[in-house]
Amino acid sequence: MENIFEKESGQKEINIKELKDKWNEAYKKDALGTHEKIIEFAEKIKNKYPDYQDYMLYHLLIGSTPKSKLPKFDFPGEDSVEKFIESL
Repeated sequence: MENIFEKESGQKEINIKELKDKWNEAYKKDALGTHEKIIEFAEKIKNKYPDYQDYMLYHLLIGSTPKSKLPKFDFPGEDSVEKFIESL
């Protein structure tokens, strides 16, 4: 299976690499605490957005790889996965 995250170009590709690194660093510092925060945030997103699986950064957040290119990148405002990962 190909990695859809690597296919993005320009700024998104840089952001995804940086976000992956920050996600990994958070797990290295506190795996259990980070895991609990991610599950809580992912559940909030799932409950608020019925189309949550259409967002690329949702898949990054939960550590999955989508099967095809996704139409949406990140959630707006306080629901932004990018902002959440930056805060870990």
